[in-house]
This record gives sequence, structure tokens and C-alpha cells, in this order.
Amino acid sequence: MSKTTIQIDEETRKKLKVKASKRDQSYDEAIEDLLTVYDSAVPFDTRQEFQEWILQNPEKVGLTQPQQKEEDGENRLTTQDGNTINVELIAKEAKGKDLENVDLVIAAYSSTEEVEGVPVLSLIKHTKENKLKEEPKEKHRVHIPTQLAEKLKEKTKETGFESIDEYLTHLTRDIITSKGEEEVKDRLEKLGYL
Repeated sequence: MSKTTIQIDEETRKKLKVKASKRDQSYDEAIEDLLTVYDSAVPFDTRQEFQEWILQNPEKVGLTQPQQKEEDGENRLTTQDGNTINVELIAKEAKGKDLENVDLVIAAYSSTEEVEGVPVLSLIKHTKENKLKEEPKEKHRVHIPTQLAEKLKEKTKETGFESIDEYLTHLTRDIITSKGEEEVKDRLEKLGYL
């Protein structure tokens, strides 16, 4: 398989690293999974496709007989009472657009209640409370010097991991996969840990 480089900001790279590490995946596998979830959560490929769906199913978003309207180069919807609606697949895509005369943003997905002061109505809304976490069934306690624990706390914050446990798990997996399990075991035995 050929490899390529994609340009992403540092914060996104950290998040991807944490997600991939938690699931013991490569970046490629994590991105594939994210795309699969995205495709299942947002069943429209374009804004226009989503807007056409709204025009055919206005009751699903609480509208009655919306009409298409071309405004400032943007294809928007209007309601019978004169409200202007901006349609986006993801609400944050409305940022930076001229929303001065917009009364509502309708999005397939949103993690926010408003965009640049305009209320958002979304089919799918993300909240932290939606996360269902399952703790690992088995945990093992590791004792490390306090000074090292303090350094690990700092590194954990810098790297975006939620806890020292997650960060150490990532580091351990990384060492084992990069050096080979046998080499790591030999080194740990020589150091007196095994």
C-alpha cells in the first residue's frame, strides 16, 4: 500500500494519536473508522443534497413549505414568515460566511447551539454526555517514582491524553511494536522488572 502525507494541525494530530492509541490502531485505520462513522451519521454528500431533502421533508425539521432563495451568492431557504435559513452539513461550516441576514442554521450535525450568534437546529447533536465509556475489565498497578510521575503528568497534558494511564499504555504499545516484544522483555529482565 502506498503512503501519503496529509496536512493537519498539531491539535488534530494529537487527537488522532490518542484515538488510534486507545484502540491500538494505525492512523490509517483510525481515519477509516472515523470516515465510516461520518458517512453513517451524515447521510448526505453535499449541502445541496441536504437542502433538497429538507425541501422534500420540511416537517422533519419543523418547517412548512420552505422555498429556495439565492442570496449573496448563497443558496438559502426562506420560510413563509420571512425567516432566512442557511443549510450546512456540519454547523461549523457556516463560520466565516455572511450570516447577517440569517435567522437559523440547519445542519445535519452540530456540536454547538449557535454559529456566530445564529441559532443552530441540527438532526444530530453531539454532547459529551453521549459518550458511553467502558472501563477495562482488568487493570494492573504500576509503581513509579514521584518525580517521574510529575513529568508524566506534564507530558500527558501536552500530548492530549486524558490520563497518565492512557499515556503510559500508548508509550508501552509504541515501544513494544517498534522494538519487538522479545527485545523489550529482554531489556526489562536485564533491568530487574521481570
